[in-house]
Amino acid sequence: MENTVQLAPSALHATAEDLAVRLGWQLDGLDYDGIVHLQGDLERQIGMRLINNGSTVQLWATGGTQPTDQPAYGIAPLPHGHRYNTAVHISALTEDQDPGVVLYNTVRDNLLPVFDAKPYYVGHRPWEPDIATDVEPDAKAKPVAKRTRRTKTDPAAEPKPRVSRKRTTAKPKPATS
Repeated sequence: MENTVQLAPSALHATAEDLAVRLGWQLDGLDYDGIVHLQGDLERQIGMRLINNGSTVQLWATGGTQPTDQPAYGIAPLPHGHRYNTAVHISALTEDQDPGVVLYNTVRDNLLPVFDAKPYYVGHRPWEPDIATDVEPDAKAKPVAKRTRRTKTDPAAEPKPRVSRKRTTAKPKPATS
């Protein structure tokens, strides 16, 4: 039998307290559904709960008030009240991996950047420099190849006439005996 790691609700609460200290956020408490909320600046929240009998931790970021500075072109912050979700499969961790460290790294790397640069699709990471949109709206890309037009003087340029086929409705022929 394979040894799988699971978290109990009390362990999730202790992990949330540790995350709050590491992030400099406030622990909001344990709701009746087993959901733990961390409160950050600008009304931003991070929520977490156990699913699948403690084998998975669902994490989400909830957008707060928008920052006053204008974001870069092509980058949009997570709107107020909107959520961005991710999950950590605790059961897939090995015995030498600390679930608290894995959860902290997931929050730091996948959720905190979302507050300032919301992904547009699965796998999109606009906060990573090689994927971020760095093109200004006025800077248009120049075409790589230019299409040439055929001139009428070139006989090969004239299109060949299409053969038109008259469509007729097939009528059944009367039966002869």
